[in-house]
Amino acid sequence: MSEERQYELEESSGFEPWFVATVCQPVLDRVPRSVHPNTISLITSATCWLSAGLAATSIGMTSAQQALAMAGAALFQFLSGVGDCMDGMQARRTDRCSKLGEVMDHWLDTIHVPLVSLGICAVLEVPPWAVVLVHAGNTMIFNSQLVLQNHIGRFVTTNGAEAQMTVALCYLIFGGVFYFVDRGHATVRMVVIAM
Repeated sequence: MSEERQYELEESSGFEPWFVATVCQPVLDRVPRSVHPNTISLITSATCWLSAGLAATSIGMTSAQQALAMAGAALFQFLSGVGDCMDGMQARRTDRCSKLGEVMDHWLDTIHVPLVSLGICAVLEVPPWAVVLVHAGNTMIFNSQLVLQNHIGRFVTTNGAEAQMTVALCYLIFGGVFYFVDRGHATVRMVVIAM
Protein backbone atom coordinates (compact mmCIF):
# COMPACT_ATOMS: atom_id res chain seq x y z
CA MET A 1 0.00 0.00 0.00
CA SER A 2 1.50 3.34 -1.07
CA GLU A 3 1.90 6.21 1.32
CA GLU A 4 -0.18 9.34 0.58
CA ARG A 5 2.12 12.29 -0.11
CA GLN A 6 1.46 15.79 1.14
CA TYR A 7 2.56 18.55 -1.21
CA GLU A 8 3.56 22.05 -0.29
CA LEU A 9 3.81 25.16 -2.43
CA GLU A 10 7.16 26.92 -2.62
CA GLU A 11 6.62 30.63 -3.27
CA SER A 12 9.31 32.60 -5.06
CA SER A 13 7.46 35.91 -4.98
CA GLY A 14 5.37 37.93 -2.57
CA PHE A 15 2.74 38.74 -5.21
CA GLU A 16 0.61 35.60 -4.98
CA PRO A 17 0.14 35.70 -1.17
CA TRP A 18 -0.77 39.38 -1.46
CA PHE A 19 -3.15 38.67 -4.37
CA VAL A 20 -4.83 35.83 -2.46
CA ALA A 21 -5.26 37.95 0.68
CA THR A 22 -6.45 41.17 -0.96
CA VAL A 23 -8.42 39.92 -3.98
CA CYS A 24 -9.26 36.21 -3.80
CA GLN A 25 -10.14 35.88 -0.10
CA PRO A 26 -12.63 38.79 -0.09
CA VAL A 27 -14.30 37.33 -3.21
CA LEU A 28 -14.34 33.84 -1.68
CA ASP A 29 -16.00 35.20 1.46
CA ARG A 30 -18.99 36.09 -0.75
CA VAL A 31 -19.17 32.69 -2.46
CA PRO A 32 -21.72 30.36 -0.84
CA ARG A 33 -20.24 27.24 0.75
CA SER A 34 -22.66 25.19 -1.37
CA VAL A 35 -20.73 26.08 -4.56
CA HIS A 36 -18.58 23.08 -5.44
CA PRO A 37 -14.85 23.77 -6.01
CA ASN A 38 -14.99 21.90 -9.33
CA THR A 39 -17.68 24.34 -10.47
CA ILE A 40 -15.28 27.20 -9.79
CA SER A 41 -12.60 25.31 -11.80
CA LEU A 42 -14.95 24.94 -14.78
CA ILE A 43 -16.03 28.59 -14.67
CA THR A 44 -12.35 29.57 -14.47
CA SER A 45 -11.66 27.49 -17.55
CA ALA A 46 -14.49 29.20 -19.42
CA THR A 47 -13.07 32.64 -18.57
CA CYS A 48 -9.64 31.57 -19.84
CA TRP A 49 -11.16 30.37 -23.13
CA LEU A 50 -13.11 33.64 -23.47
CA SER A 51 -9.95 35.68 -22.83
CA ALA A 52 -7.95 33.81 -25.46
CA GLY A 53 -10.87 33.91 -27.90
CA LEU A 54 -11.32 37.67 -27.58
CA ALA A 55 -7.60 38.27 -27.98
CA ALA A 56 -7.30 35.97 -31.00
CA THR A 57 -10.32 37.42 -32.79
CA SER A 58 -9.30 41.04 -32.17
CA ILE A 59 -6.98 41.02 -35.18
CA GLY A 60 -8.58 42.78 -38.11
CA MET A 61 -11.12 44.67 -36.00
CA THR A 62 -11.42 48.44 -36.06
CA SER A 63 -9.30 50.19 -33.44
CA ALA A 64 -12.33 50.82 -31.18
CA GLN A 65 -13.50 47.20 -31.48
CA GLN A 66 -10.00 45.94 -30.84
CA ALA A 67 -9.66 48.12 -27.72
CA LEU A 68 -12.96 46.69 -26.40
CA ALA A 69 -11.88 43.14 -27.24
CA MET A 70 -8.57 43.67 -25.44
CA ALA A 71 -10.38 45.12 -22.39
CA GLY A 72 -12.65 42.05 -22.39
CA ALA A 73 -9.65 39.73 -22.75
CA ALA A 74 -7.98 41.50 -19.81
CA LEU A 75 -11.11 41.21 -17.66
CA PHE A 76 -11.55 37.50 -18.40
CA GLN A 77 -7.83 36.86 -17.81
CA PHE A 78 -8.11 38.62 -14.45
CA LEU A 79 -11.17 36.53 -13.54
CA SER A 80 -9.30 33.39 -14.61
CA GLY A 81 -6.47 34.27 -12.23
CA VAL A 82 -8.91 34.84 -9.37
CA GLY A 83 -10.76 31.59 -10.06
CA ASP A 84 -7.51 29.65 -10.35
CA CYS A 85 -6.70 30.57 -6.75
CA MET A 86 -10.26 30.25 -5.44
CA ASP A 87 -11.05 26.65 -6.45
CA GLY A 88 -8.45 25.22 -4.08
CA MET A 89 -9.35 27.72 -1.38
CA GLN A 90 -13.03 26.70 -1.64
CA ALA A 91 -12.08 23.01 -1.53
CA ARG A 92 -10.13 23.51 1.70
CA ARG A 93 -12.75 25.83 3.20
CA THR A 94 -15.61 23.37 2.60
CA ASP A 95 -13.53 20.21 3.20
CA ARG A 96 -14.20 19.01 -0.35
CA CYS A 97 -10.64 18.22 -1.39
CA SER A 98 -10.64 15.26 -3.75
CA LYS A 99 -8.37 13.47 -6.21
CA LEU A 100 -10.82 14.39 -8.99
CA GLY A 101 -10.54 18.07 -8.07
CA GLU A 102 -6.74 17.89 -7.93
CA VAL A 103 -6.49 16.12 -11.29
CA MET A 104 -9.07 18.44 -12.85
CA ASP A 105 -7.23 21.52 -11.54
CA HIS A 106 -3.88 20.36 -13.00
CA TRP A 107 -5.52 19.23 -16.24
CA LEU A 108 -7.30 22.55 -16.74
CA ASP A 109 -4.13 24.48 -15.84
CA THR A 110 -2.31 22.45 -18.48
CA ILE A 111 -4.89 23.58 -21.05
CA HIS A 112 -4.75 27.19 -19.86
CA VAL A 113 -0.99 27.56 -20.36
CA PRO A 114 -1.16 27.30 -24.18
CA LEU A 115 -4.44 29.25 -24.27
CA VAL A 116 -2.83 32.24 -22.60
CA SER A 117 0.15 31.99 -24.96
CA LEU A 118 -2.18 31.71 -27.94
CA GLY A 119 -3.98 34.92 -26.99
CA ILE A 120 -0.77 36.92 -26.60
CA CYS A 121 0.76 35.42 -29.76
CA ALA A 122 -2.37 36.30 -31.75
CA VAL A 123 -2.40 39.90 -30.51
CA LEU A 124 1.29 40.31 -31.34
CA GLU A 125 0.79 38.52 -34.69
CA VAL A 126 3.68 36.18 -33.92
CA PRO A 127 4.73 34.06 -36.92
CA PRO A 128 3.57 30.42 -36.81
CA TRP A 129 7.08 28.99 -36.31
CA ALA A 130 7.56 31.18 -33.23
CA VAL A 131 4.12 30.21 -31.86
CA VAL A 132 5.22 26.57 -31.98
CA LEU A 133 8.41 27.40 -30.06
CA VAL A 134 6.49 29.45 -27.45
CA HIS A 135 3.98 26.64 -26.88
CA ALA A 136 6.66 23.97 -26.72
CA GLY A 137 8.67 25.99 -24.22
CA ASN A 138 5.66 26.76 -22.01
CA THR A 139 4.52 23.15 -22.05
CA MET A 140 8.00 21.88 -21.11
CA ILE A 141 8.23 24.36 -18.21
CA PHE A 142 4.79 23.44 -16.87
CA ASN A 143 5.47 19.70 -17.25
CA SER A 144 8.81 20.12 -15.45
CA GLN A 145 7.00 21.73 -12.53
CA LEU A 146 4.65 18.74 -12.23
CA VAL A 147 7.48 16.19 -12.53
CA LEU A 148 9.47 18.06 -9.87
CA GLN A 149 6.38 18.15 -7.63
CA ASN A 150 6.03 14.37 -7.84
CA HIS A 151 9.70 13.81 -7.02
CA ILE A 152 10.29 16.28 -4.19
CA GLY A 153 6.77 16.90 -2.86
CA ARG A 154 6.92 20.66 -3.48
CA PHE A 155 5.33 22.60 -6.31
CA VAL A 156 7.93 25.14 -7.37
CA THR A 157 5.75 27.76 -8.96
CA THR A 158 6.48 30.24 -11.68
CA ASN A 159 3.91 32.49 -10.00
CA GLY A 160 0.77 31.68 -11.97
CA ALA A 161 -1.26 34.53 -10.51
CA GLU A 162 1.53 36.99 -11.26
CA ALA A 163 1.79 35.73 -14.84
CA GLN A 164 -1.99 35.89 -15.34
CA MET A 165 -2.18 39.45 -14.01
CA THR A 166 0.76 40.46 -16.22
CA VAL A 167 -1.06 39.05 -19.26
CA ALA A 168 -4.23 40.93 -18.28
CA LEU A 169 -2.20 44.15 -17.96
CA CYS A 170 -0.55 43.51 -21.35
CA TYR A 171 -3.98 43.12 -22.97
CA LEU A 172 -5.01 46.51 -21.54
CA ILE A 173 -1.80 48.13 -22.74
CA PHE A 174 -2.07 46.61 -26.23
CA GLY A 175 -5.72 47.69 -26.47
CA GLY A 176 -4.79 51.26 -25.57
CA VAL A 177 -1.79 51.41 -27.86
CA PHE A 178 -3.66 49.90 -30.82
CA TYR A 179 -6.56 52.29 -30.23
CA PHE A 180 -4.45 55.45 -30.30
CA VAL A 181 -1.68 54.39 -32.67
CA ASP A 182 -2.16 52.62 -36.00
CA ARG A 183 -1.03 49.02 -35.71
CA GLY A 184 0.95 49.37 -38.95
CA HIS A 185 2.96 52.33 -37.60
CA ALA A 186 6.70 51.63 -37.83
CA THR A 187 7.35 52.24 -34.10
CA VAL A 188 4.51 49.93 -33.05
CA ARG A 189 5.76 47.23 -35.44
CA MET A 190 9.29 47.50 -33.98
CA VAL A 191 8.01 47.26 -30.38
CA VAL A 192 5.80 44.26 -31.24
CA ILE A 193 8.69 42.53 -33.01
CA ALA A 194 10.97 43.21 -30.03
CA MET A 195 8.50 41.58 -27.66
